Amino acid sequence: MAESHVITALVAKHQELAGQIQFYQQQIAQLKHDLGHVEAKIKVFEPEYDLSTVSPKRISGKARIFKARECQVMVLDVLRTAPEPMTTTAIVDKV
Repeated sequence: MAESHVITALVAKHQELAGQIQFYQQQIAQLKHDLGHVEAKIKVFEPEYDLSTVSPKRISGKARIFKARECQVMVLDVLRTAPEPMTTTAIVDKV
């Protein structure tokens, strides 16, 4: 039989994932609602506009904290000025 701490951890992970699914389903429903309103506004201004010609804009799922190569440059700058070898944690603290 499985250890109780294993089951507890798996149940917690199940709850987390189910909560994320519920959250994103609510977001999707809201976005569909908003999209319907935008489509209606387009039809008000241009009733003959063919909305099937509008393709979705691709959105990257990654959060951008740094600009392109910015983090790499910052890390290398820290390493260049370091008087001795540094741990990853020390580098992160400096950056």
